[in-house]
Amino acid sequence: MSGYTRKLDLRNAVHTTSYSKNGAEIREEVFLSSFDDVLVVRISSGKRGSLNGTIRLTRQQDVAVTAKGKQIILKGQIIDIESPEIKGPAGAHLRFSAIVDVRNTDGTCTAKGNTLEVRALQKSCCDLLHSLITP
Repeated sequence: MSGYTRKLDLRNAVHTTSYSKNGAEIREEVFLSSFDDVLVVRISSGKRGSLNGTIRLTRQQDVAVTAKGKQIILKGQIIDIESPEIKGPAGAHLRFSAIVDVRNTDGTCTAKGNTLEVRALQKSCCDLLHSLITP
């Protein structure tokens, strides 16, 4: 990797990272809106077919993850067990969910198990939508 740069645009809430890798100019842009409950990651390359990888959402417990089409859906609820080390009541607490939605303009995006495999992309946009709901 070479030519690594980062830029933070506070006015527009966009973080940009650029670098060169394997002869391709890679640009990653991240936008976050707490008001809209959305995190958007756009990855692009100056070289056709150079973006490949696996996208996944994980959590150690209290969650179910599924992938279908170009989306990964994570749903869960925090369940606390009664324990002297844990302050507060045991039982079901915060419910949460997240959706990754891949919008690719080329290449392929395929659901495999609870992951998405992306291959031969030049541009891709991943929206991560999440919500937190108390019981």
